[in-house]
Amino acid sequence: MDKIENIDEKIAKVEQMLKDEKEIRSAKELESKKEKAFMDKPELENRKSSFAEVAEAMKEKRTVTLSGTGMVNTVRELVKLMTPKTEILNKVRYFYGANKNTVVPVWGTAASRPAPVAEGGTITASNGNLGAKTLVPVAYATSFKVSQETLDLSAVDFEAELQGILADAYADAIAYQIFNGNGSNGQFVGLANAASINEIHFAGETQTLADLANLALTLSDKTDAGVIFMKPTEYAKFVADTSDAHKVYREDLIRNKTIEGVPVFVTSYAPDGSSFAADFSNYAVAVAGELRITPKENAGELAVTYDADMYLAGAPVIEGNFYVLKAGA
Repeated sequence: MDKIENIDEKIAKVEQMLKDEKEIRSAKELESKKEKAFMDKPELENRKSSFAEVAEAMKEKRTVTLSGTGMVNTVRELVKLMTPKTEILNKVRYFYGANKNTVVPVWGTAASRPAPVAEGGTITASNGNLGAKTLVPVAYATSFKVSQETLDLSAVDFEAELQGILADAYADAIAYQIFNGNGSNGQFVGLANAASINEIHFAGETQTLADLANLALTLSDKTDAGVIFMKPTEYAKFVADTSDAHKVYREDLIRNKTIEGVPVFVTSYAPDGSSFAADFSNYAVAVAGELRITPKENAGELAVTYDADMYLAGAPVIEGNFYVLKAGA
């Protein structure tokens, strides 16, 4: 009888040990899941648009400042909305930084043509170099008024509305600066003011389609990804060239917006009297991942004015990769 009881006790102990082991294993699995959930939480939060936080702060009429890695993702989303606003924003390259100092790496492209060298001879030095250009973004600020009716929208609706408002405002600023920035006081180095851009001149007061074709051929000899940007008034001058010798060029320009196979884009942001040609991915726009929005009450109005600032900079990476057709000798 004692032996049977001892066997039963041993069985009970083994069962208890197995039960304890199972509970320990379950506890470890639960802890592992908790740790994984904790590790995944920042990633999931970053996937959420930070505009939700901005929208909530605006609805509560309080100042909000977003920065850091999560904000970089938000800026990327804003740029995605921004680029369809005007074609030039689809062509340039964007560089993002979590702070106000964004370094854009630049590879020199002006290596000398290889030539034969006699034994013991000297290799001709290249004019090109490998280096880096540093773009330091500065604050670009704007004010916009939001009606109380808009503030009363649902969180999702208002978040989408806010993205559209900021995308419109900064798309306008960036597109203008790419062509017209004077390179001082925080402005971009605009193509109209770039010091080392290649100039192709036409004779006389009137540009002809032959001049535009020359610009296109010069560009297409360098790259297959080149395009031309010009102001509507410049486009009108080329279309007005009705000489028989340029008939094919004129028809292609009007029908297909191309000349010698190079796409032509018309934009009001381009300055008067010039047409710019390049692979515009050689133009760098630095966007720092910082955005601040500050509310200001409007007495007697069912609306709130908001001041927004975001850090931007822009410049041609290598100015010699750009061409401009303009009047001159």
